[in-house]
Amino acid sequence: MHARSDSGVRSLYAHAKKVFTENIEGSAAVLRPSNSKIALFLRYAIILSIMLSIFSSQDAMSMVMDFDQFKWKNRLLFIFASERNDPFFRDLKGEISDRKNEVDDRDLVVFEILESGPSTMNTTPMDPQTAASLRKHFDLPPKTFMLILLGKDGGIKLKRNDRVKLDEIFALIDSMPMRKDEMRQKGQSF
Repeated sequence: MHARSDSGVRSLYAHAKKVFTENIEGSAAVLRPSNSKIALFLRYAIILSIMLSIFSSQDAMSMVMDFDQFKWKNRLLFIFASERNDPFFRDLKGEISDRKNEVDDRDLVVFEILESGPSTMNTTPMDPQTAASLRKHFDLPPKTFMLILLGKDGGIKLKRNDRVKLDEIFALIDSMPMRKDEMRQKGQSF
C-alpha cells in the first residue's frame, strides 16, 4: 500500500509540475510532492491575475468615449476646468445657459469636465472615470482650463486655455462650410 501511494503522489507531482511549467514558461519553480497544493494555488492565482488584468484593461478602454457616435451629427464643445468656480468656466457656462436655443441650433453637445465636482454632457451627469479618461485623451495637465471644439467631422477646430466668449465660438462655427449649408437649408442668413 505504501508503494502504491508513493507512485500516486509521484504521478500527481509529475502532472502538477507539467501543468504548472506549461502555463508559466521559463519558470524555474521546483515542485515537490509536499508543496503541490501550493503550486496549484499559485497556478490559479496567476490565471486569476491574468484574467483580472484583461478585464480591467477592457473596462479602462470602455471608459474612453466613442466620438464616432457624434460624427457628422454634432459638434462637440469640451470645457475643462478644475472646479465650477473657475472664472473662465463659470462665465462661459452662464452664456451657454442663457443662449441654449442658439447652442442647440448649431448641434452642439456641451461637455463640462471638472476635476472636482460632477461633470456633465448636456446637463446629463457623467461618471468620474469617463471624465478622467477625457482629460487623459486630450492630454490635459491637472488644474487646467481648456476649451476644445470638435467639428462634425471629428477634427479639432478650436483649442484655447484662456477666456473665450460664446460669440467667438459661434462665429467660428458659422464660418464653417458645413454650417453655412445647414443655415442655407434652414433659410437662415449668414
